[in-house]
Amino acid sequence: QVCFSSLLIHLTGGRIETHFHVFGSLAFLACYRDWKVLPTATLIVAVDHLLRGMWFPESVFGVASATPWRSLEHAGWVIFEDVVLLWSCFVSRREMRNICEQQFQKQELLDGLENRVRDRTRDLEAEVAVRIRAEQELKGLTARLIEASRQAGMAEVATGVLHNVGNVLNSVNVSATLVREKLQKSRLTHLSKTVERLREREGDLADFLTTDPTGRQLPQFLTRLTEHLVQENQTLIDEADALDQNVQHIRQIVAMQQSFAQVFGVSERLEAERLMEEALQFNMGAFERHGIKLTRQYASVPPIFVDRHKVLQILINLLRNAKQALRDADGSHKEITLAIAPGRNGYVKISVTDTGAGIAPENLTRIFGHGFTTKKDGHGFGLHSGALAAKEMKGSLGVHSDGQGAGATFTLELPLAPVEIAA
Repeated sequence: QVCFSSLLIHLTGGRIETHFHVFGSLAFLACYRDWKVLPTATLIVAVDHLLRGMWFPESVFGVASATPWRSLEHAGWVIFEDVVLLWSCFVSRREMRNICEQQFQKQELLDGLENRVRDRTRDLEAEVAVRIRAEQELKGLTARLIEASRQAGMAEVATGVLHNVGNVLNSVNVSATLVREKLQKSRLTHLSKTVERLREREGDLADFLTTDPTGRQLPQFLTRLTEHLVQENQTLIDEADALDQNVQHIRQIVAMQQSFAQVFGVSERLEAERLMEEALQFNMGAFERHGIKLTRQYASVPPIFVDRHKVLQILINLLRNAKQALRDADGSHKEITLAIAPGRNGYVKISVTDTGAGIAPENLTRIFGHGFTTKKDGHGFGLHSGALAAKEMKGSLGVHSDGQGAGATFTLELPLAPVEIAA
């Protein structure tokens, strides 16, 4: 590049304007930002001007003679431009280096972000997979829990049936034992002996009854024996009636349980009062045994639309809990109040109130939780499954208690049956 500048100066006869080609060439070379090229070019220009200025000044300066100082003057201006160009090279290289470093850092940051996004995406995909598996497991556990709760509710009902049947069977056993003892101690044997004695004296029966001391006492003996046998017969009749009532009670409980199982899962129009009385049949024996007073407060309400099995399961469990609360209470006043009244719009409210041990305030929000129980032999299924069953029937199960020793009220709200439109 510099050699072409020297040739151009030579061809123009050393015109001063063509010397600007040297500065232009240096500026062009500086565009490469390689400072090492500029000293080499400057050295070539200086040597060219010095040698030609000494031997052939007209080709470089356009004059016949020139001093060496003129060559140094040209070289000085070239050096001046070199200083500026070298400084610009260093500045631009530094700027380029900074730009490259920034771009590298940005690229490195972008690569890091992409890697982090990729890693986070994998983590999120793994978490989503874990959550999907957890949801599937939760669904399985929920299904098993519902089945366990349903079986627990059925176990509660079966336990109630067995308790009531067992209580009735105790009464049957007592009645049967009493009848057997009465029959074993019956005085019919005295009557048979008297008849046998009369047959022996059949020939002189009149003389036996009037003159014989034993015969004379026979009418009075027969009178007392007849009175005793009549009383004994009445006792046996009463015990037979009691046996019949107990057997009918057992049959009613069994028939109720059979119908109880047949309608499971079917919603129908039912009377709330009838459902409460049917639930009472499963617990009546226990109430009588523990001396619990029952108070009924039934208001006239429309029919409800519910699953009979589920409602009975809830009511039987509530009645049994009330009995246990009264059993554990210290007071002598044992009373359960059964109430049926209109509830919020479109619902009927059925409540069971006891005067038993009550519920601590901190347990009111936990009492319907799965597995929660304050009983030593409890399993925590009854109230939880009852609340779930009420919710499935579009109802609700709630509780209120003023604290321990103040009793408790459980309230079951159930939807009314839709109004039937006459054709």
